[in-house]
Amino acid sequence: MVPKVGLRWQPLDDSLTIRATWGEGYRQPTLVELFAPPFTFLTDVFDPVTGAFGSDIPVTFVPNPNLKPEDSRNPASRSRWTSLTSRPPDG
Repeated sequence: MVPKVGLRWQPLDDSLTIRATWGEGYRQPTLVELFAPPFTFLTDVFDPVTGAFGSDIPVTFVPNPNLKPEDSRNPASRSRWTSLTSRPPDG
């Protein structure tokens, strides 16, 4: 289970909203990433420097039995202010 919590606060009225979230992520390596036999395949690749596509580029996948689980922490915050003149009238 990976936790995520969030908070929303409107200190004045509907014109100001402050939001914050914090979460964690976790990912276990797949069995293919750990133990599959190595294999090679051909693919197309875009080169952003030249703006050209390369076709039939060989790519070799090699598993790694020493991979560890990945984890992450993700904080985020955001605020939104709406002026009273830009809001639609009540009614």
